[in-house]
Amino acid sequence: MQRASALALSAFLLLGLSPAQDPRPERAPRPELTKAARVAAKKMERAMQGAWRLVDIQLVTQDTFGLDDLKLDHVGFCVVSGHYICLEFHFRLLGQPRMDVGRSFVTGIHRFEFDEEGRMQTSTVIGTRANEGGEPEFEPPESQRRYDVTIEGDSMTLRREDGHTLMFQRLEDDASRLDFYGNPVLEKDDIYNDGDKDEEKEKKKKDDGDEDG
Repeated sequence: MQRASALALSAFLLLGLSPAQDPRPERAPRPELTKAARVAAKKMERAMQGAWRLVDIQLVTQDTFGLDDLKLDHVGFCVVSGHYICLEFHFRLLGQPRMDVGRSFVTGIHRFEFDEEGRMQTSTVIGTRANEGGEPEFEPPESQRRYDVTIEGDSMTLRREDGHTLMFQRLEDDASRLDFYGNPVLEKDDIYNDGDKDEEKEKKKKDDGDEDG
C-alpha cells in the first residue's frame, strides 16, 4: 500500500506540476507590448516581489489515482526577485490516523515575463522534481508554463491555463527590530548615517570656531 501510494503521489504531482508545453529549442523574440500592457506588467511585478508561503494547491482530480481516501499534506514557499521566481514544494500523503504513505517534491528557479493579455509566462532556469518512480528528475531548461496571476491584499494566486492552481500568503518581515534586551536594532545604514551626522556636527563646530577667531 505504501509503495503504491508513493508512486501514485509522484504520478499525481508530476501530471499536475509538469510543464504545460515542451521546452522550446530556441527562445522566440518577445512581442512588443503596448504602453498599457507594460504599465500593467510593471505594476504586477512590483506587487509580486518578496517571499510567499503556499497555503493551498489544486491539482488534477485525486480520484483519478485512487487517492480520494487520503489527505494531501503540503508545505511550500515562493520567492520573487526581479523577473525571477523561485519555488520549492514538499508533499506527502496521509492515511488514517495521519500515517505517512508517500512523499514527493518540486523545486526550481524560473524567469518570468507578462504578455499583452497580462498572462505570466515562466521559463525554467533550473529545476528538479520527483518522477513517476519517485526518483529525482531534472527539468529541461526553457520549459514553459503560463499563469493568470491575481493578487488581493496579502494573497497571491497563480492559475495555470490547464486549471492547476497555487495559492500563496505573503510572508511579512518582523517589524519589531528589537534585540535580545528589547532595544531598537539599527541597520548598518542607520549607523553610518549617524556617523555622518556626527562628522557634520564636528565640522560645523570647527567652522564656527574659525569664524570666531
